[in-house]
Amino acid sequence: MATKLTCFNYPGYEATADAYGISAAVRTPPGSSIIAISGQTGSNLGEKFGTLEEQIVGAFKNADKALCAAVPELNSKEIWQCVFTMTFYLVGQLSSEVGMLLDSVAKSYLGDHRPAGTAVQVQALAYPDCFIEVQVQAAVKLD
Repeated sequence: MATKLTCFNYPGYEATADAYGISAAVRTPPGSSIIAISGQTGSNLGEKFGTLEEQIVGAFKNADKALCAAVPELNSKEIWQCVFTMTFYLVGQLSSEVGMLLDSVAKSYLGDHRPAGTAVQVQALAYPDCFIEVQVQAAVKLD
């Protein structure tokens, strides 16, 4: 069973929360184990990086693999409900088109769940052709 997280927004933050599918703050329950994954890119372990869309999809797939490896007792849908924060590192400008694409892929994993989130624009990432890196943390309390 997935951990029950409590999400919070303060007055005036609702528009941002709705626009980006995030919460201003998330409280994890007492006794939870924190799962932190390394930043995940959209590569297939040595293969070339594709388009930005392919990289976003791949980065989420790799994040999913990492989370599921850390908590094999939960399925993919359950573990993403335990995610309490996400950080996206993006090379270049975060255009509305990129934001919509990122939001669409994130919602395919998160559904209506809204963890805290941050997008950071960077000049470059570790790999020259890499445009995005995704880092997430989850709180898991297994029965």
